Amino acid sequence: MDQYEGTPLRTRLFFAPTIPGDGIIRLSQPYPLSRDAIRSLSPAHSNDGALLVEADLEGGLLIHAVLCSLSSVREAFPHWLSVVSRGPGCVTVCISSEPIYEFTRGTSKLLAGMSLDRIAAEVLLMSAKLFPNEPNGLKWHIASMLLDVGQAIDRHGTGGAVWILPSGTFMDGDLSDLGYNVEVGPMFWEPFREMWEMRTSTITIDGAIVVNGAPQLLAFGVICNRFSIRSNEVFRLNDPSDLSKGERVDVSEFGGSRHRSAIDFCANHSPAGAVVASHDGGVTVFASKDTGVVFGSRVSPIASDAIASI
Repeated sequence: MDQYEGTPLRTRLFFAPTIPGDGIIRLSQPYPLSRDAIRSLSPAHSNDGALLVEADLEGGLLIHAVLCSLSSVREAFPHWLSVVSRGPGCVTVCISSEPIYEFTRGTSKLLAGMSLDRIAAEVLLMSAKLFPNEPNGLKWHIASMLLDVGQAIDRHGTGGAVWILPSGTFMDGDLSDLGYNVEVGPMFWEPFREMWEMRTSTITIDGAIVVNGAPQLLAFGVICNRFSIRSNEVFRLNDPSDLSKGERVDVSEFGGSRHRSAIDFCANHSPAGAVVASHDGGVTVFASKDTGVVFGSRVSPIASDAIASI
């Protein structure tokens, strides 16, 4: 989809039967589904909206309406098929709000429900109680910002990880003499959040970035494979409406040494969190609330539609 007047097009197409309900703008005449039609109509729907596509009697696909907000009709059609573009070269196919297929950077991946949308991933990090509670809303902004960092590293293509300790804690124990220790307060993060993409792209030293939930940047280039607790299993989450349960899977399901170190970090330093960007593409989030028990999931590149159900 490239860009529209310099801005990446972010569009959603719903393939559905005839659609009743509020929040729908019906077109005076249907438009054949085409690249030009999508480009011209996509700016008409919000981030929580879509273009509604139906098949005609001859089997052709026609755009019939603009859905202003998914929340107004979510319960009526739980099995809608949607195709979501969240930027150039990034397409996700979902059934309802569950991602099942992803195309990123020319690579196709079957997700089969093994991916949380972005807001569910933020909620998972917040559930570990790593961030300050006051003022209201701050912890959500910090969780979102840390995912931004992970996705910026992912776009850079080299891979990396952010390990997260609770607010107010610092490097100690098995981490105290590792990496390049720094201590930078919240002013490093604000007000220039947009600078994080540039900042993270300059950190090419291998190893993890360690922060606490304040947020304070504590160290970078941290490599640790000598944690006292070695986790063999992770609870893989696939239900954004219930982040307290998961399917036990082997740690190898998530990737190689970078993911393994993040899992062991979370298991040993509970409560803790981690955002891992694979050099092969894709971001994974981990969190622990109790020692040795780690929850994890890939993060879908789409913006969340699941906030109403969390």
